[in-house]
Amino acid sequence: MRYALDVLDKYGDNAWLGDLGGERPIENGSIHGEWPVAYHGTTDPRAASIVTSGGLDLKKGHRFLYGHGIYCTPDPKTALAYASPYKHNGKWYKLILQSRVDPSRREIVPKSQHGCTGLDDYWIIKKNDAIRPYGICVFPCEVETPF
Repeated sequence: MRYALDVLDKYGDNAWLGDLGGERPIENGSIHGEWPVAYHGTTDPRAASIVTSGGLDLKKGHRFLYGHGIYCTPDPKTALAYASPYKHNGKWYKLILQSRVDPSRREIVPKSQHGCTGLDDYWIIKKNDAIRPYGICVFPCEVETPF
């Protein structure tokens, strides 16, 4: 299930979202000025904080294996690997944030460099304003109960 965040006109124009006011001139499947989609694995309480505070905050990061920044990925399955499960109404879920990333301000760690089998590239974002969350994706998941 995907929940949209209210971000239209929040940052001035909406070209970063691929919205040019009804005009959609397409070049290679994207629009000039449109930022690529990225996903960020998180937890239920952190997602709520990100949404209410207005975005991701580099100061709240803890692990920076490939450099200081906000880590995200173009692959939702990779982001899910970093999302923490939480329980709601007796069922388990994981959350990932759907964001857009300023392509001129991202550093790419290719999957060949990080070596985590089955995971895609990591994108490192060095400034808070270079990543803009615009959706929350909720996935049901199985969690093994410890004995």
